[in-house]
Amino acid sequence: MDRRIRKTQNAIKHALISQLKTQPLAKISVAAIIAQADISRSTFYLHYDDIYDCYNQIVSETITTLLQKLAKTYPADSTASFSELATTSIHYVMAHRELFELITQSSNHQTIDQLKSKLVEKVLFFEHLDRENPQDYYDVVCSVNGIIGVMTDWLRHGTISQAELTVVVTNIIERI
Repeated sequence: MDRRIRKTQNAIKHALISQLKTQPLAKISVAAIIAQADISRSTFYLHYDDIYDCYNQIVSETITTLLQKLAKTYPADSTASFSELATTSIHYVMAHRELFELITQSSNHQTIDQLKSKLVEKVLFFEHLDRENPQDYYDVVCSVNGIIGVMTDWLRHGTISQAELTVVVTNIIERI
């Protein structure tokens, strides 16, 4: 992708995140985004159909990248450590903390549900588990919900360091 396009989309992303900190998505206007991103209306519409499309693309891209990072670091066998997986995941969430804080707010159930669903499918695939086996399926659902719950709580209340959280998450994953 062209550097100018990335720079423009990044400016739009930061403007949208900034706006979302103060008001709900439904109240954000294209005018507010373009003013803050210092771009023209036509430039915004060159990349997005509307504010909702902009939000959905940003969230989708962020989640897709997280899933790709998980796929690269998921241990190849059951005896391997999940430390690299936890470290990579937590580092990525921290690098995009503002967006993940917004995603995990109580009003974003649909986005969190999509993330959980995608993570469940990835874990079932990586662990070679049968989705039709209730025990396998619900073990994974419980694990994914627990880890997302830990991460959400940490984003909101963050009483431990990133390194400590990595150890906690790794230990939880390895116990399951």
